[in-house]
Amino acid sequence: MAYFRQDEVNVKDIGNGYFHYFIRNVPIETEHFSFVLIFYRGQLDTILFGFDYSPDDTWENWSEEKELRRAEKYNKWLTRQIGTARNFWWGSAWADFDAKSGWSGLGLRFKNHE
Repeated sequence: MAYFRQDEVNVKDIGNGYFHYFIRNVPIETEHFSFVLIFYRGQLDTILFGFDYSPDDTWENWSEEKELRRAEKYNKWLTRQIGTARNFWWGSAWADFDAKSGWSGLGLRFKNHE
């Protein structure tokens, strides 16, 4: 099964060694996930992802309360997947609300192995 089509992948060269690969509509179990794969100098650095999005989600109907509920849902989901430990030999995992961006999400950050 193909997880995503080419038209669902967008690449952005940040211009400082980072490339962001945006992948949307990835079906996993009963959800559709969106991912941002962040590469630095050709090495995978970070994966940001989330689910539970609706086409009706806009800045006009955005609320911090709704994003905090989503962050709580993500934390519960992550705990079901990997338990409560979030730091590993390879890096770390998290689920959180970022007030600066107004976004709740999940993430994996890999330790630099240079």
